Amino acid sequence: MKEITIRVGLNDAVTKQQVHPTKVYVDVMKTVCRSYHVAFTFVISEGGYFHENGDYTQEKTLVISLLDPRMVLWMPSQGTSAPFSIRNPS
Repeated sequence: MKEITIRVGLNDAVTKQQVHPTKVYVDVMKTVCRSYHVAFTFVISEGGYFHENGDYTQEKTLVISLLDPRMVLWMPSQGTSAPFSIRNPS
């Protein structure tokens, strides 16, 4: 079985603050995985990182493990709001 791990930082890129409660992000992730019939597991982690300008930011990260070798993860074309999309090729 193939496992793909995705880390999604929950802070807004501009404000460097979390916009929605963590439960909102978790609920969206669960809905997407269920709709594509993907086995998954997740954890919420906390950490921090430095921006290129030296600013330090703390944030929660949703660490998602997709457990389905049929899944394909790809980056969308520019102009879309989603950082990635998931397809389940038939």
